[in-house]
Amino acid sequence: MNKTPDAIYLVGILWLSALRAAAWRIESPNRPQPHELVQHRLLPELATSGIHELKLMPGFGHHRAQQLIKQRAKLGFPVTTDNIHLLTGFSRQTGQELSAWYRSQGKIPRR
Repeated sequence: MNKTPDAIYLVGILWLSALRAAAWRIESPNRPQPHELVQHRLLPELATSGIHELKLMPGFGHHRAQQLIKQRAKLGFPVTTDNIHLLTGFSRQTGQELSAWYRSQGKIPRR
C-alpha cells in the first residue's frame, strides 16, 4: 500500500485530535464543575455587575440597578453590602438584606 505524505499527515492530525478529545473528557479535580460555573455567573457583584445582573437581586428593578451603577463610580471604592448605605436611596437594612440573600445562595458577600 502506497501512502502519500498528505494522507499520513492527515491520519496523524486525526489521531492527535482524538487523543486531545479523550483528554478533555478526563475529569480534573481542580476544574470547576458546570453547576459551580453557573452559580458564580448568576450571583452579581455590587461593585462590578451590569444592570441585567443586578436586576437578578431581590428588591432590584431597572431603576434601582441603574441608580446603583451611576452612584458607585462616584464612591471611589468598591460597593459592598457593608457600605451600600453610603449611596443615596440605599439603607443599612438594604445591605443586611443583601448579605442574607448572598448567604442563602451559598456565597459569602465581599466586605
